Amino acid sequence: MLCWFYPGAGRSSVVYLFSLAVSIVVAWLICRDNSILSVKDEPDERSLHSRPTPRLGGLAILAGSAAGWSWLVYQNGLPEVFIYISGAALLVAVISLADDFLTLSQAGRFVVHLLASAAVIYATVYAAAGIGMLLFYLIATLWLINLYNFMDGMDGFSGGMAAIGFAALAVAAQFSQKLVMAEFMAVIAVAACGFLLFNFPPARMFMGDVGSATIGFLVAAFSLWGVRDAVFPIWLPLLVFSPFIVDASLTILRRAINREKIWLPHRKHFYQRLVLNGWSHRRTVLCEYVLMLACAGSALLMQRYDLAVPGLAVWAVIYSLLAILVERKVRDKIPFCKEKEKNNPQSPTGCG
Repeated sequence: MLCWFYPGAGRSSVVYLFSLAVSIVVAWLICRDNSILSVKDEPDERSLHSRPTPRLGGLAILAGSAAGWSWLVYQNGLPEVFIYISGAALLVAVISLADDFLTLSQAGRFVVHLLASAAVIYATVYAAAGIGMLLFYLIATLWLINLYNFMDGMDGFSGGMAAIGFAALAVAAQFSQKLVMAEFMAVIAVAACGFLLFNFPPARMFMGDVGSATIGFLVAAFSLWGVRDAVFPIWLPLLVFSPFIVDASLTILRRAINREKIWLPHRKHFYQRLVLNGWSHRRTVLCEYVLMLACAGSALLMQRYDLAVPGLAVWAVIYSLLAILVERKVRDKIPFCKEKEKNNPQSPTGCG
């Protein structure tokens, strides 16, 4: 039974424990005030926090993942596609870490993201996809890198999505008897759990660009690997990570329709608006976890029992109803919150 939930549990439990331990140790070091890794995130117009907090927590997930992957490579050898994935992920991580320290230009980061995306597409779906699908995969990969960064704005949110999302992809790979792929995916989920011990509300550290951009890239990379090896169709990872994809995409679309400058920081994501409406971080993120688990569980069932079309139709209705519900809930209170933001901009919720 354990192996159904925990890919490779019989032979790789030590790998997962090692990955978890490395993630926890690195997270603990980041939280120490005298640590070189304790770079603080200052509250700004996009933030939902009120005091400086260490922002390189994503390094804990990446370190834990790298540790687990190294052990898996020692056990199983190095899959050729993983050379491209890990190399491109390292490229994204390095440029994102530099951005956390130096605030690089958007053009410079975009070029690196483009190169990394092209590399992983070449290694996975390039040979089998037409021009139209290749363009879709490229845009989707770039979008995932950026939307994960956009959505990294609430305690426990991005870490929870990584843990639940990669666990679901690992189970899907387990169903298809792709055990090595499942283990590589599961390692990320386990490392994210180590990060969550320090990021669950009230957070002691944040993921930062080094974590959010790299994990967004890994979502795309492992999804494309799964598509290439016929582990799952492309809709499965899109549904699994839809709590992030739908929120970020609808928010950008709404702001574009309103002729707002979509590249500027804001607090108009659905989860941010719930917090501004008076929900606590803990309540909001726990509700998001329920949504994530529902998306992940239903995606696995839909693939297993060939229910993609009706299942996706049901989720389209669910997301439409959720969007309407949130809009109605915050409609009357957000103007009040905006007025109070002027008087107390450093409030944890912006609503004093």
